[in-house]
Amino acid sequence: MRTTLNIFIFFIFISINLRGQCFEHLDIEELTGFEPSHNQELNEQSCNAINNLPTEFVNDFGIYDFANYIITGADADGVEENIQLAIPKIHKTYYLLISKISDPNGLYLDFRVNLNLPNSGIFACVTDSKKKLLEEKIAIKIREKFASNNNIQMGVNSAIVVGILQFINSVNLLKAGICCDYSKDDILSLMKSNGFMQIPGTAHLLPGGLGITPRSGGIIGAIPFTFSAGGATLNLVSNLNKEINFFASINKTCTGYLSQNSDLCDGKFDIVSDDFKSSTDNIKIWYHIWDDPESSNDILFQKIVDYKTYTELKTLAIYGAEKSAGCEETNRAFNCGSFDITDEIAMGLGTGWIIQSAYKTMVPSSKLEYSIPNAGKCESNFGYADIVNPITGDIWEIKPETPGSIKLGKEQVKNYVTQANIYCQPKKWKQGTGFPITIVYNPMFPKDEFKIKNIDPGLVTYEKKPRQSPPCDYPAITVPSDALRRMLKWYEKHANLSEKELKPAIVKYLAFEDHELAITLNEYIEEIKNNSCFIAAGVAVGIVVVTLICLAPTVAAYLVTAGMTVGVLTMNIRYFVETSDNLY
Repeated sequence: MRTTLNIFIFFIFISINLRGQCFEHLDIEELTGFEPSHNQELNEQSCNAINNLPTEFVNDFGIYDFANYIITGADADGVEENIQLAIPKIHKTYYLLISKISDPNGLYLDFRVNLNLPNSGIFACVTDSKKKLLEEKIAIKIREKFASNNNIQMGVNSAIVVGILQFINSVNLLKAGICCDYSKDDILSLMKSNGFMQIPGTAHLLPGGLGITPRSGGIIGAIPFTFSAGGATLNLVSNLNKEINFFASINKTCTGYLSQNSDLCDGKFDIVSDDFKSSTDNIKIWYHIWDDPESSNDILFQKIVDYKTYTELKTLAIYGAEKSAGCEETNRAFNCGSFDITDEIAMGLGTGWIIQSAYKTMVPSSKLEYSIPNAGKCESNFGYADIVNPITGDIWEIKPETPGSIKLGKEQVKNYVTQANIYCQPKKWKQGTGFPITIVYNPMFPKDEFKIKNIDPGLVTYEKKPRQSPPCDYPAITVPSDALRRMLKWYEKHANLSEKELKPAIVKYLAFEDHELAITLNEYIEEIKNNSCFIAAGVAVGIVVVTLICLAPTVAAYLVTAGMTVGVLTMNIRYFVETSDNLY
């Protein structure tokens, strides 16, 4: 009897011990100031999730979390780097890993989910794209629950529990033979989190879709659909063929990709995705139509690799003859990267351009986006220094204050100086010191300010911080709804003009044909000049251009319907704004 009792007690001890290890915290470096605490429910639901798996996977599956702390801001590269540091600490073959992302601005600002699943049994049907959808579905549940807990640190465990429950539900569906249970919102979130740019407008699937096809004419997944915006309608298959032919004309390879939501469930999306990843073409352009079965409000997403090379080649095709010598200001405009104004890419590149404009205001002799031969990684072989001062010889590169960007910035500015001293007069270039600007404001983020630091010779960094003073009353965009469209249409008719011919043509247009546009732009510029938000920046023209490009849906849509890059379009819009400022 005593032996039986001892065995029973030992069994209970082992069960409790194993149960307590169902959920584990991976400590790569705890910087949040809080010791991780795992409550009973968190461990119980983790055990439930593991025991709910098919028997052959139970002993090989673990559930983990870790504090993914980014020292200098929520940098995507830093988040992924920390995840790669955490994964080797996992001692199970398969796992559910939850990253709790924090930075100096706050704890648990976001959550990332990584799954490593078996490729057999009930999981055999889970393709890479379906796994990504499942990861995003779990992350969404965690974010929603944490928000309902008022984003307080003590509420993080209950939020993770909800994510684990979602994993249990998904496994149950797989057991029932349901391999694709994703809502349109899950797919929408997946698109936004995987580098796709949302293009405002109306997309429509056409009848008789071809589905996924072999590589034919440089297009994978020839699903016919159209896109309408700004009064223009574009057949995206025809548009991709146009792009492919353009790049072929300059001896570059380009592949187009088309997909829709249903492709995620029948495996076609993975065919497109795999080719997109493995293709060695110079340019890859992917359109995905997010089709809403409940309405006609479909959304078009675009993803381009390599976007920087794409922009370089398109810009050089228009301005190549005039810029071929290098060692001159190009005024290349930034690429917003996304027209979702909360996007970190749009924040960064828009802010960088405002910093450039601020310096140009203070030092009129300076040059922006200065082309330096043999200093670039793009096909043009030009590097483009953000700011140069020909008088002092200073060269500056602007980067967000994140580890990866700082490292890249140091390398770039050093290379710019080396090559400029070989190719560009007066050959007395150096890495700049004593950058005169310490703060700028970005109209896309009215509650924040951007701290500027000259942290290394030639390297200027910016970091977003909450405004110390009350948020400014930023003037709203007031361009008449049809005026911007008229301006864009004007460019379509004058696309053959060189850069030097554009400026006098715009002066003539604004002075004699479209007073309304010139006056409206000028009024907006003056309103910004007189606004206390921008006293420190003094870059009204730059802010107007940034606002027009990044916030105006008509402009975003125009890039697709007109086949124009953000860089070329912004250079042209800048001429309009500068001319309006000078005319009135």
